Amino acid sequence: MFADNRTISHRQLFRQIVLCFTGVLLVVVPALSGLSGARGVLCLFFMYGLFIPGSIFFVRIRACYERPEKYLGKFWGRIFCLFYISYLFFTGIFLLLLISRIAERYFIEGSEPILIILLSGAVCYMGCHQGLERRGRMGEAVFSLLLFLIGLMLLLAIGKMNPGYLSFHEKTTWNGWMGSIYEAFCLYLPVFFLPFTLANVERPGRGGKAMNLAVLLVTSLVSFSLILLQGAFGKNGYEQKKYPLFDLMAGVKLPGDFLERVDIFWIGAVLFCILYAMGSIFFYCHTVLEKCHMESWALWIAIALVTAAAATEKMGISPEIYGKLLAYVYGPLFPVSGAVAGMALKRKRKEGGTQ
Repeated sequence: MFADNRTISHRQLFRQIVLCFTGVLLVVVPALSGLSGARGVLCLFFMYGLFIPGSIFFVRIRACYERPEKYLGKFWGRIFCLFYISYLFFTGIFLLLLISRIAERYFIEGSEPILIILLSGAVCYMGCHQGLERRGRMGEAVFSLLLFLIGLMLLLAIGKMNPGYLSFHEKTTWNGWMGSIYEAFCLYLPVFFLPFTLANVERPGRGGKAMNLAVLLVTSLVSFSLILLQGAFGKNGYEQKKYPLFDLMAGVKLPGDFLERVDIFWIGAVLFCILYAMGSIFFYCHTVLEKCHMESWALWIAIALVTAAAATEKMGISPEIYGKLLAYVYGPLFPVSGAVAGMALKRKRKEGGTQ
């Protein structure tokens, strides 16, 4: 069941991908008007279709991500790693803001957001230093419970649906479809970190199946949630809501009504997944820095990240700016980085073959 020697099994890889993606996407995707209803479901599964050949590509180029300085040179290898670190930095800020706002709104009303950010950052940073094996085992231990809670709440929410609200006819322009597909693509950008992950997976050449199944499960859960929302609120009935699924779950009841707030299970499960994703941010910061022998920067980057998140909250800067960063910076550049890694690997192998 468990892998040793600083590696994780395919089973643990599957669970970590699901935990890191599920909570964040269940909060973010329903709030995006371009991914509502049937259009959102189609765009998400379109991206999954692209991910399948993409996972094969990630397996093939993993050597460049494992030793970027060897394939890209010391200078460009470090630039390559720092580009990925910058994405983790801004994503970490976004996740800490998300954690603080969900906790303040649904868990502890009137709490201090900056205090939640500082505590969450400290806990997640300390947790990321428990070692690769312990991290994998923690994911293994909580996975079944969290998936059960999320799945149960989604099933209970079916009772809130009105079949008359369900409509699978989408009238939109070609540009509208392309915009929605690109929006979905930006949400899947973390998959570009999988080549870094594969260096720590046993039999990495066979890791594609675990990655594909994990992304399929996440895509299915998020797509089902979009159908639930349209069935409960109507086609355009939830686009103005900040956290639509949380509002939907607030009305869910268990048979017998023996619990007043069933939605606390949903909130707890989703929030734990987001905290797990935040721990992954710190973990991969250290992992990527190790690839270019700059791991001594990890603590300072973590401190800067948490400080920037607290400052962002203090100044009232909207997290929506993160979406613009994804759309205009990381969305275009992540495929370029993958292509650069692939060309560098191919060039190095040709040089090796001619010597």
